[in-house]
Amino acid sequence: MTSGDIQDTRLPTQLLLAIAGVELAEYERQSQQDAAALRHTAAFLEELAARVPEVVAPNFAVLEPHLGGKAARLRSAIITALARVVRHTFHREGSQLPSAGTDACIKSLGSQLALLLERVHDVAVHSRSRALQGFQYLASEMALPLGYWVVVAEAAVERLDDKGAQVRKSALQLLRTLLQKQPFGGQLDSLAWEVRGARGPAGPGAEPALAGD
Repeated sequence: MTSGDIQDTRLPTQLLLAIAGVELAEYERQSQQDAAALRHTAAFLEELAARVPEVVAPNFAVLEPHLGGKAARLRSAIITALARVVRHTFHREGSQLPSAGTDACIKSLGSQLALLLERVHDVAVHSRSRALQGFQYLASEMALPLGYWVVVAEAAVERLDDKGAQVRKSALQLLRTLLQKQPFGGQLDSLAWEVRGARGPAGPGAEPALAGD
């Protein structure tokens, strides 16, 4: 199943809403007593986001409360789905002519990226690793706005000191992909990295830019 195979998105939408509609406490119970059920739900969600991100993207908000749940397996799946949603939003923004809809798309992209960046600090090792892997996927797909390349690199460098070996490995892989795919050529001033590392993307409290100057 891919987006081209689906003429009517009502079924995948209803399945997504059904996953989101389960109580957090039930997923916590499954993580302790019925791991297989939770594993299948997580795998289905990841596959759904990979194949039909245009269905998941407009409905992603219903999944966000589960990022605060205790079922780490489901959180990891939502993080992976989020990376697919970001890619979809990024390319959708790039294909649109300037309009009010484009402005809304840019705002949505910024919120999605901020949420994925937040998950780099998830309490679960596997979920932190998934967030880094999500950024690696975005970099490899060239679906990362220019203003985020340095910010994401800083997050990866920070995770090199993570207590989890899996997270450290994902951080290294992310840094390698960022270096291989970086869009700046020989024009990236090392001073910019130093300043951003000390003060943030554009001064204290500023958000990363979504596009280059």
